Amino acid sequence: MRIGVIAEGLRDWIALRSQRFPRPMFDVMGAMLLSRAVMAGVRFRVFDRLRDESKTAAELAAEAHCDPQGMELLLNALAACRYLEQRDNRYRNTRLARRWLLSDSDQTAANFVRYNYDQWEWVNHLEEYIESGK
Repeated sequence: MRIGVIAEGLRDWIALRSQRFPRPMFDVMGAMLLSRAVMAGVRFRVFDRLRDESKTAAELAAEAHCDPQGMELLLNALAACRYLEQRDNRYRNTRLARRWLLSDSDQTAANFVRYNYDQWEWVNHLEEYIESGK
């Protein structure tokens, strides 16, 4: 399994194969943004709040005590990553989110996702470890 930029059509495929496509820019940002979007979705209980019904960004923002525009950006990112579906300005969980990201699911990964805030802090010091071994 690999993580990376995935072409969605012929034009994307051609661009990815081109020497002009700045792949390193996408490699360093793509996985990082995906990771933080999923982490924020769990942190603000987006998936749990969408358990039984679809909701608008404004409804979710009010429930989570967040900025409506910020919540909409998060929801759009989660939809782009296929954790949410959007229809008529309403969002709902995909099967993937229902299976793995509901807090009380038998197979939940939500606690591991929360644990990633600690892991991000550790990774933040990677260069120090490489330099000093400590």
